[in-house]
Amino acid sequence: MIIDCGAFQLDPGPRANLQNGQPAAARIHARNIILATEPPVRLSAQNVISGRVSRLATAGGEMLVHIDSGQSVIAEVTPRAVKELELREGQSIYWIVKSHSIAVDA
Repeated sequence: MIIDCGAFQLDPGPRANLQNGQPAAARIHARNIILATEPPVRLSAQNVISGRVSRLATAGGEMLVHIDSGQSVIAEVTPRAVKELELREGQSIYWIVKSHSIAVDA
């Protein structure tokens, strides 16, 4: 079953046990989000969503990457990842999450 988040859709996999049309909320821990600066190909992850970096912030030695995908999403990555990906505000980005990393509240 697919969760319609308005601006994008998420596939939480079959373990979500959702009925068609049933209201649900999806929760994803910021540490479970993978970032890519180019469209990823041939992945086992079922959820690849495009967005734009809206803000970069530090938090306890890690970096929070705020992403606008029609709804706000926050990814937590290392400072090294920000440097190697050359992330900056306004940049196009892809965020990736495995179905098993999505918690569903129905």
